[in-house]
Amino acid sequence: MATDNAAAPIAVAAQRLSRGRRLAWAAAFVSLTALVGGGLWTQSGLTRGRTHLANHSYPAARAALRRYLWLHPGDSDARAALADAWALDDELDPDVAAERAIAELQRIPDDAPGAAAARTLEGRLAFLILRRPTAAERLFQRSIELQPDQFDAHYLLWKLYDMTERYFSSEPAFWAAYERTPPADRAVRLREWFLSQFAPFSACAELDGLMGFRSPNQPTDEVVALGRLESFKSQEPQSPMLIAAIAQWCLRNDQPGEALAELESLKDSAADRTDRFYVAALAETLVQLGQYERAEEVFTAWPLPDDRYAYWRIAGIIEQDVRQDHARAIECYDRALELWPGPSDWQTMRRKAHCLARAGDAAGAEALRTRAQLIEDQMELELHQRLREALSRLDDPAGLERIAEFYETLKRPREAAEWRQVIGRIEPRAGTPEDVR
Repeated sequence: MATDNAAAPIAVAAQRLSRGRRLAWAAAFVSLTALVGGGLWTQSGLTRGRTHLANHSYPAARAALRRYLWLHPGDSDARAALADAWALDDELDPDVAAERAIAELQRIPDDAPGAAAARTLEGRLAFLILRRPTAAERLFQRSIELQPDQFDAHYLLWKLYDMTERYFSSEPAFWAAYERTPPADRAVRLREWFLSQFAPFSACAELDGLMGFRSPNQPTDEVVALGRLESFKSQEPQSPMLIAAIAQWCLRNDQPGEALAELESLKDSAADRTDRFYVAALAETLVQLGQYERAEEVFTAWPLPDDRYAYWRIAGIIEQDVRQDHARAIECYDRALELWPGPSDWQTMRRKAHCLARAGDAAGAEALRTRAQLIEDQMELELHQRLREALSRLDDPAGLERIAEFYETLKRPREAAEWRQVIGRIEPRAGTPEDVR
């Protein structure tokens, strides 16, 4: 695995896991005192607190830091150190420790040195220990607003999207994390991205294990995915995003009735009009149930602007199936097919082909059906098993060239170019295979 700040601690924790969620937090925790601020430790109370932290004497560290903060309440370094002293204490209940660490981090204002790191670390606690992805997402986004050029918040936001059924929305977070990844580690990051795009269960497997959603020898599957989402929802029961995530799971498992019941459990009628993921899930569910009039009503109230795949795909379906406007549906499908995962969505290609035929473009319809069949063939299990085998050897140029060619077939030039950059950096010597789940 790479040794950057977020990925490496996760890998280390996989070897040390002994107290479930407690160590899932410790695994992802980058010392607050190292990240927040850089002031000189000249005051004796702060020095004593840091010494106790280094010696893992967390109660003594808390006592020293509290005394210091009574006189210097605005010292962000000390506040961060006190958060460390709570979060790293394995003798405490992990939820209690996380809540108290967050309370200290919240007292570091956004205009303080190290505020972005504090917000990211609040997000880590909320996500990895307290299982509150809605709150964590806001914190990661705020951290990025404060300091865009950081790796951790982008990376964790990407992982959070994957674990909440929003694989289709994660591309911006991935590229932001990728651009901040050292060249030597980019092959690992691209491999993670492949899994995120084409094998979301594998993409979530490591964190599912660390957070206790699956046993060590259990693969992530639909049962694990639903258990994860229900665990998140138990902590944030009226989160439109999590309700939509469970509905999305139901749709994927051919349960549109259950999806609608889940979506209608949201009590906040204002939230369901502003959360785009919720609106997309509701519109999709209503279409699948044949409730076209209500689906059109939901679509008409979609919060705009929205230039994502989900919006344009649903727009195309509404224009095609509800309004019978095939010309407009073609325009919407064109936009959806440009945005990930549009290049791999052969079903939408076939929908567009049907609209082309209805609009009198028989040649265009046939060409697109041929393209859709090519893409469907690219998604065959046997082919992806070979691609996964290639990904297990990041030092094998021939295997990685197959990955680049696969992306070219999907008309994804950026991924193809990045894989070829990786190939160009491979030294001409034998390497050690790396496992891919």
